[in-house]
Amino acid sequence: PAVPPAPAAPPAAAPALWSMLGAARRDADAPTIGDAVSPAVETSIVYTPEPTFFDKVTLVALRVLRGISKFIGIDLYGQIGKLLSSASPPWFVKFGLDVRRTEFAVSEDNVWKVWEFHPPNPTGKTVVAVHGGGFILEPILLHWIDYSNMARETGATVLVPMYPLATTTDGTATKVVPAMAQYISAQIDRYGADNVSLYGDSAGAILAAVAVRELILAGRSVPASMVLVSITPDASLSNPDIRTIDPVFDLDNLDFYDAANHWSHGLDRRDPMLSPLFFEDEVIAGLPPTTIYQGALEFSLPDTLLLHEKWSAAGAVISTVVGQGQIHDWALGVPINSQSMKVRPDIYRQLGLNTVAAGPKTITTAPPSSGDKFIVGLLRTLRWINDVTGIKILSGIAGGSTSTTPPWLLTLGLKVTELEHNGWTVWELASRKPSGEYVVALHGGGFEAEATVLHWSDYAQMARETGATVLVPIYPMAPPKSTGTAATLVPPMADYLKSLIDAHGVDNVSLYGDSSGGSYAVLVVQELARRCKIQVTCVVSQSQPSRMVLVSPALHLTLRGPEIDAIDDPILPRRAPGEGPRWNGDWDMDDPRVNPINGDLTGLPPTTVYIGTIEKLYPGVLAFRDAVLAQDPQADLTVIIGDGQMHGWALGGIVVNSQAPVWRSNVYRQLGLLPTDAARYVTLQVA
Repeated sequence: PAVPPAPAAPPAAAPALWSMLGAARRDADAPTIGDAVSPAVETSIVYTPEPTFFDKVTLVALRVLRGISKFIGIDLYGQIGKLLSSASPPWFVKFGLDVRRTEFAVSEDNVWKVWEFHPPNPTGKTVVAVHGGGFILEPILLHWIDYSNMARETGATVLVPMYPLATTTDGTATKVVPAMAQYISAQIDRYGADNVSLYGDSAGAILAAVAVRELILAGRSVPASMVLVSITPDASLSNPDIRTIDPVFDLDNLDFYDAANHWSHGLDRRDPMLSPLFFEDEVIAGLPPTTIYQGALEFSLPDTLLLHEKWSAAGAVISTVVGQGQIHDWALGVPINSQSMKVRPDIYRQLGLNTVAAGPKTITTAPPSSGDKFIVGLLRTLRWINDVTGIKILSGIAGGSTSTTPPWLLTLGLKVTELEHNGWTVWELASRKPSGEYVVALHGGGFEAEATVLHWSDYAQMARETGATVLVPIYPMAPPKSTGTAATLVPPMADYLKSLIDAHGVDNVSLYGDSSGGSYAVLVVQELARRCKIQVTCVVSQSQPSRMVLVSPALHLTLRGPEIDAIDDPILPRRAPGEGPRWNGDWDMDDPRVNPINGDLTGLPPTTVYIGTIEKLYPGVLAFRDAVLAQDPQADLTVIIGDGQMHGWALGGIVVNSQAPVWRSNVYRQLGLLPTDAARYVTLQVA
């Protein structure tokens, strides 16, 4: 591909606070998490696309504001940063997370406060996030949003050590750097070096890098990887190339940052404890794989390119991403410019976060919100009206929303193709930049209703956000509506899955089913395993989809009793035994070819089940879990219990509950849709 040249003019800088101007917005055409990616050379320099119109408008506004600052003699950006900084995360960033305040004792008389962001489904990965702020400010709002989003979207535990600021005598580099190294080392000892990565921005990027230097010099283990955003490699600011027209910073007047700043006290500014550009060669060779994100308009870009060259020559594994037309802290995980969210998936990969913790395990979500309770109450009221008056409001709405074709409005921006298998229509929803992953989505509906707008919305969102190609078979409904039974549906679907695995590879095919589609999915996997087990050379794990996610599945079709009767399910119909569609056909309902719990439960692919506590299917899922673990105690099975959540709560797209957005990124990881290759990936152009 064509490679844009390095910026011709010397770069300039601007802090992330520019977002407060409101002049920038997230690019409407931002690529998905699963954009086509290609491995980059380990020592590559890559460039983002050119800045958008809104980026340029923002830059003009920044220059105007800087002019005002210079005229009145007050650093407005510094004052805004001070206003936005806080020693604790604001309440609204904590949604869906367990946020804890802990302490770390550097010594008896030096105890740091640490904020920990624990996700609902932790993967075992830990990120130490070292905040910026010129060593004189606590994290600003953008930091707290960034850290909470990272924990929520990746399942990593994000730790934010609140190191002493340089406005105090305890905030000198000679005191803070060894203490930060001590803290990082403690996390490595606790979680393992392979599970700890380091993320720092601005001053925090400097502190992260020099703390790792301390670990190397002490012969201690270092984190698995490091991502540094908007680093200043040379604290002396002596490079003449950085003296240029800057949209925000006046490098000849940094009084806001230098006044009462004790950070460099007693050290030359070119000391390696202050300036990563002057690291010793033996230190550079011992650094973990590192990615630097720098804006083309940052004053520190020339020094960053020098640092990249020096580190590469000394044997470091380093990549640098230059944001064309971008400014200080542009790559933070907040939609403050056209490129920040585009590189976010790469940052997660570079930090090693797109993994899933293996089962068996059972997790319960946060309690239902007041909105959740309102929706449940409303649905129960509508059901009561139905029982009293005979007016079938709910079933009428549900029936009117079904479709055997994907609604065009929900699939805008996707390539929709009509395929065929076994005489059935199969709809293919593909991203404009497919990732190579394929998800077979088996819709629910009790085998008597087609896919609803909720299903199509879910599938379209999955294709957009991950780049996966979602395949939706339109299978026949059960009698009396049509001819679909376990005998006529399971074998052809198993054939279809096998053909996809043969064509695309087992690692690139996953299975996704909800409600009755979840029952169907398990039976298909059991059929594939049964076929494989009678072939001497067949390996079960290679004969079926690599992963399976089930949302509110019916896994024990004949379970009855007071435990189920006591559940006031606001959605699922109340039927007597024998009523409803005849999915079983001529077979008994307890036949293992009909009822998933009665089949062979060994050899299932890594499976995640989402179920709500107010679903009548809830006891059946727990019984299925127990049956799986009885047959295979080490089965990779995860059950996510939605506290106070109703049927289908974990579907994406159009959502009406508080927990679906929290868990959506988990669903994608559990389906294997987010790449986890340790190699470096970029969505950008390689220099």
